[in-house]
Amino acid sequence: MKNRDRFERVQALFNKLTEADLFASRIYLSVFYEKFTSNQSIYLDLFDGLRKGIGFKEMLNSNFKGVSEDAIRKSLERFEDKLNEVITLPINVQRKGSQLDSVDRDFLRCLNLIQAFKVRYQLGDVNGSIRVLRQALKLAKKLEMFDFALYCVGQLAAISKYRMVSLKSLNPSRDAADLELQRLNYSKSSWIRMNSFKFYLIDSPNSKQLEELEGFISEINNIRNSPYSASTERNVLYAKLLYYDKKGDYNKCLKVCLKLKSTIESNYAIRKQREIQTIEINLALFYVLDKKFNQSNSIVTNLLDSGGLSDINRSYLHITKIRNLIYLGDLQGAINGLLELRSIEWVSPVYRVQIGAILGYCYTVVGHYKEAIKELGNLGDLKKDKAGWNLYSRILLLLNFKLADNYDSLINEIENFRRYLHGKELTYRIKRHCQIALSGFEKLIPSDPNEADWNPTSSEVGDFDEIFENFL
Repeated sequence: MKNRDRFERVQALFNKLTEADLFASRIYLSVFYEKFTSNQSIYLDLFDGLRKGIGFKEMLNSNFKGVSEDAIRKSLERFEDKLNEVITLPINVQRKGSQLDSVDRDFLRCLNLIQAFKVRYQLGDVNGSIRVLRQALKLAKKLEMFDFALYCVGQLAAISKYRMVSLKSLNPSRDAADLELQRLNYSKSSWIRMNSFKFYLIDSPNSKQLEELEGFISEINNIRNSPYSASTERNVLYAKLLYYDKKGDYNKCLKVCLKLKSTIESNYAIRKQREIQTIEINLALFYVLDKKFNQSNSIVTNLLDSGGLSDINRSYLHITKIRNLIYLGDLQGAINGLLELRSIEWVSPVYRVQIGAILGYCYTVVGHYKEAIKELGNLGDLKKDKAGWNLYSRILLLLNFKLADNYDSLINEIENFRRYLHGKELTYRIKRHCQIALSGFEKLIPSDPNEADWNPTSSEVGDFDEIFENFL
């Protein structure tokens, strides 16, 4: 790749950063990559140049006169790495200042304190720089920012040694050893959590995949979280939550989820309201999967009343509330809720097709076949349909033609359905459902909805598995 292409790649990334990202980026670069000289580092020069909108030629003339192509390549690649470090910092930089959690504000405050230390040290204010650095160290430990804390300890140790200054209540060797151990445990747990989450999108892992997941859990259980780190504990719990979810042990999922919520709420370093909200949304889902619909409804109601939700989360919670009504047998309540939800402007487009499909399902179960045909016949297809909404909507349409004794439309729709299936890569389970649907429509939906032994999954309104078992 040519250096011009590298520059344009960096420029494209830079231009996507928000003002909050840029603010945090410059502080970060000035703290960790600015030399103790009157001149800026090359990274800050590049940052300021991109901020002004310079092009490749201007960048060469202002920053790289007489520099080799290889040196330019390394500088651009390293600068891109620095930007990547910034945009992955554990801070909600995309949110407005008034919406930042306290931990986010303190994160920026810690960066500013380290910058203030550097300025005061350059001015020869040793005592003042020590005081500021101690503040930064205290804050970095509180935030469990181990790299920042180690930086502070190292600088304090150097000042003590070379300036012959006695620093009371500071034991650099002990502090550094504890911080290194915490950082090591956090790194291990982060690596395991990251690798285990490659199974996140797999609904039904095979035996080999489950064995690999079990290996990750075995590794993470061997981490001795001492000195204690809430950040490490959070990684451990997230990995376990994924493992039990993939095993289908929803009772243990609930226990881990509740412990995770408690851990985050009780530890300042990781306490973020948006994450707590996400965990509560997951709790509502796991209560559904564990067939505890009233508990799920209670959480959903509290979340919807609390406000501060994104449109997609609000949409998801309303859908979950309707699922609970279906499982509890209140089909008319579900129909009313769906009709109301469909009329709301902020409902995410992702859920509009699902609303129509669920409405068609409810109409089918209560025997309103014409209304079901109207809903299901007008549905568009979801582009990304891992859960099978498109397919099951078509099956329901076939059923309603059969139940309404509309055989001409049924025959035509069977052909449409076969064409729809042609060439599609289907899971074993969905293939089986299609075969059964094509061979016995009238038996699929029980006459009494309470007869259906539904076993909900994370993405379906009703699990057809146990109903289909009757026709194997």
